[in-house]
Amino acid sequence: MILVWDVGTGVAVLTLGSDVHPDTIYSVDWSRDGALICTSCRDKRVRIIEPRKGTIVAVSCLDL
Repeated sequence: MILVWDVGTGVAVLTLGSDVHPDTIYSVDWSRDGALICTSCRDKRVRIIEPRKGTIVAVSCLDL
């Protein structure tokens, strides 16, 4: 699960659940303009997520 908090109010403003990630999330990074989130997961996949819609834009496999 991904939670984004408003640190000023202490309220979660965005919650992305297990429908976006089936396993443990290892890392998260935001695009410069805040429009996308890039995550890596234990299932060896990198996902690009549009947080405002809660949808996955792209998925890539990390099998090397």
